[in-house]
Amino acid sequence: MNDLLWRGLVLGLSLSFLVGPMMVVFIQVGVERGFRAATMAAFGSWTSDVMYIFLVYFGISYIFSITKAEGFRFWSSLFGGLILVVIGLAILIRRPVATRSPAIPRAANVAGNSSKSYFRLWLMGFVINTINPFPAFFWLGVMSSAGRSLSAGETTVLFGSIVGTVVFFDLIKVLLAKRLQGWVRTSYIGYMRSFSGAALVVLGVVLIIRGVM
Repeated sequence: MNDLLWRGLVLGLSLSFLVGPMMVVFIQVGVERGFRAATMAAFGSWTSDVMYIFLVYFGISYIFSITKAEGFRFWSSLFGGLILVVIGLAILIRRPVATRSPAIPRAANVAGNSSKSYFRLWLMGFVINTINPFPAFFWLGVMSSAGRSLSAGETTVLFGSIVGTVVFFDLIKVLLAKRLQGWVRTSYIGYMRSFSGAALVVLGVVLIIRGVM
């Protein structure tokens, strides 16, 4: 059982420190809107991971047949890449939400952190993590290499350890991004938003190129 926990910790670390779209989202949302907003985006990402776990656990043979289908890599990369590009362009086009400085009352930032805004952040995290092929193949690889030989209880321990590690380190990323909010000048938020949007566009283009080549 300890071996499964350690294996889950290592796999969780490899997934947590992947420099990908969600890393960009955590930094951008955390600096611009704060801890709670970035945590909602993270919740979307975690929901997507849990969805993938259930899919690979209950339908691994069916999923293997889909991934082996002709054109799957091309269309999944094209579709996922285009969504990343669209989200990146939307971030570039939209004006940044004003951050709350120590001199500004908390109420001034309420509009930027409404329940509707939180849902949009959750949805953004869910969509970005879902359309990114790496998490899908990651969970599929874990299940195919280890899950088949494990009992239901052992599988729960392994996947629970992975998810727990991912959640822990994602919260650290969000907290660090929140700390940046205190000293990042408002004038720099626009530059950070431009960087985040451009990074998502680049990641989307790279994803499309990988699928074509």
